[in-house]
Amino acid sequence: MGDRQEHSAASGAFALGVVLAVLQAILYACMGIFGKLLYATGLGPEEVVILRFLCASVLLGAFLLVWRKQALVSRQPAVYLQAVFFFLSALFYFYCVNRLTAGMTTVIFYTYPAVVALGSSIFFKERFTLTTGLALLLSVGLNSIVRLRELFQTIYFLPYVTNTLAVGLVFMILFKKTPY
Repeated sequence: MGDRQEHSAASGAFALGVVLAVLQAILYACMGIFGKLLYATGLGPEEVVILRFLCASVLLGAFLLVWRKQALVSRQPAVYLQAVFFFLSALFYFYCVNRLTAGMTTVIFYTYPAVVALGSSIFFKERFTLTTGLALLLSVGLNSIVRLRELFQTIYFLPYVTNTLAVGLVFMILFKKTPY
């Protein structure tokens, strides 16, 4: 009975990991769109990154106050190196969004799974599994179909743009000062 519970717990953890990865991908995919909207207000890449990190810091701080189980400050140098990489990644991303379309930036950006799979194999000695291979093939394959790239970008971003527009319209109606 104990093995079945352990297997069930491992399956649940894996399923939750997949759901969180998909959710993270959806949220990350919206960054380029919001970056373009912020550029339209006159902000530059540096201000967008500062605004992003400021908002993220406030939200993360609130999250940590409620759910923190460990010390807030780490003594591990890798944590601070990761912070530098994360900052540079965000800055370069928003520089790209400023010079390219949000879709093209994202298509180029999503070639990174090959780098992650290779790095994980080299640095962490992770096995290159069938699931990893299929995910990598799907990612690179969809990116390499040049004629259908714009269609894939449209299909991929349409739910996010539609949702954002709907929320924007609702708030526009709610805050409009004239009666209907």
